Amino acid sequence: MMEERVDRRVIRTKQQIRQALIELLAEKNESTISVRELAQKANINRGTFYIHYNDIHDLVEQLVNEAVEKLLGVCRRHPPAQTPRASYPFLTDLFQTLRDDSQLFTILLGSSGSHVYAERLCVTIQENFLNDLL
Repeated sequence: MMEERVDRRVIRTKQQIRQALIELLAEKNESTISVRELAQKANINRGTFYIHYNDIHDLVEQLVNEAVEKLLGVCRRHPPAQTPRASYPFLTDLFQTLRDDSQLFTILLGSSGSHVYAERLCVTIQENFLNDLL
C-alpha cells in the first residue's frame, strides 16, 4: 500500500494561509475578511487559496476542526476512568495544548472569537472528559 505524500510546498502554503487568517482575526471579524485580503497577507494568489479552501468560512471551520481534534487528543490521553480526581495530568496536558497553539486558541476562545466556536470547543471537553469524570 502506497502512502500519499503531502508536498512540503502545500504544507508551507497552508501554514501561511493559517497564520494570515489568525492575524486578520485578531484585527477583525471573520465575516469582514475577504479572500483577496487574506491572500495578500499570506503572500499567495487568490487561486492558490481556492485550491485548498472554498471560502473564508471553510478555512475557519477547518481551523476549528483542527482545534477540536487537538482537544479530543487530550481527552483520549486521559480517560476519565483512569484519571485521578484532582485530574492534574489532564489539566497539565490541556494547558500545554492550549499554549502550544496559543494564537489559534486565543482567537477562538477570546473576546474577538465567535461564541459558536468557543462553545464547540468547551462542549468537546465537557462531553469527552468532564461529564464522565464527574
